Amino acid sequence: MVSSEIILGLQDPQTRDAALSTGEGDDLPYERQLWGNLARRCVPPHTDKAPPLLTLLGWAAWRQGDTTTASHAFTDALDIYPGYTLAGLLLGEIRTECDPASILEVFRDEAARFTASRADLDTL
Repeated sequence: MVSSEIILGLQDPQTRDAALSTGEGDDLPYERQLWGNLARRCVPPHTDKAPPLLTLLGWAAWRQGDTTTASHAFTDALDIYPGYTLAGLLLGEIRTECDPASILEVFRDEAARFTASRADLDTL
């Protein structure tokens, strides 16, 4: 039940964007494993739910320096949903050999801005 709640929750763009990893490198293997395991649960007829998970998997892999897995994950997300903007943008950045650190900085700034705007958030 928890897996399906996470998978469905990540269909919301704001939730998905908040799930983009801005954590430290030590957390990346766990994040990568989580997103990969959840993406594999999106089997037919629920394959259409996989693009956010594949994008998160690709982002964690890219941050670990694994551009091959990241490219495959982003491509798979786009194969399922060609209009998936975030996957397309990140795949484009890999192809231009962009450093994910510059993108991470933008994500961290956005996460901080979001947190500051939501003083009522529970900071567990």
